[in-house]
Amino acid sequence: MMTEYEMAVDPGLVEFIEMVRSVPKDEANKLNYKISEIGDKQREGIESITGETLNAKFNVINGSGINHIDNRHGKDGSADHSMANIEDIARIAYILENYDNVGFLIDKDTQKTVTSDNYKAGSGKHAPILSFVKKVNGFYSIAQAVNDSSKGWLNIISAYKSKNKPT
Repeated sequence: MMTEYEMAVDPGLVEFIEMVRSVPKDEANKLNYKISEIGDKQREGIESITGETLNAKFNVINGSGINHIDNRHGKDGSADHSMANIEDIARIAYILENYDNVGFLIDKDTQKTVTSDNYKAGSGKHAPILSFVKKVNGFYSIAQAVNDSSKGWLNIISAYKSKNKPT
């Protein structure tokens, strides 16, 4: 019997990943894919953690996010190979809709909230990065910038799976 997780592959995201992988990096970085609308659970979680009203409406990943996942966690990933299966990447929407825990991504060395060098928050400061974690065949984690841009997007920075619960 297939689990809900296994059935949650977004075929449009699979196509987007394949397209990103087939074009030069500078071209890929200009491509965006709207993963899903921000659901009530996700919105409430983000607002509870940040203490601010969230105006964004969509979860988005761009080509640089796909390239990052491939380079760090893909088939030849420098950190691990947890996202070698394209279908695991294409389950991001499922994780965002069904996460078990959400919190600020914390730097293990400095114990400070990690912020994005590439995305700014509404205040103009570097956007904080949140970690969404779902227990499924180990733990599936998504890093997302809370940039709350004028475009109405929140950007996925990375995704990976691990056997141990992320700290």
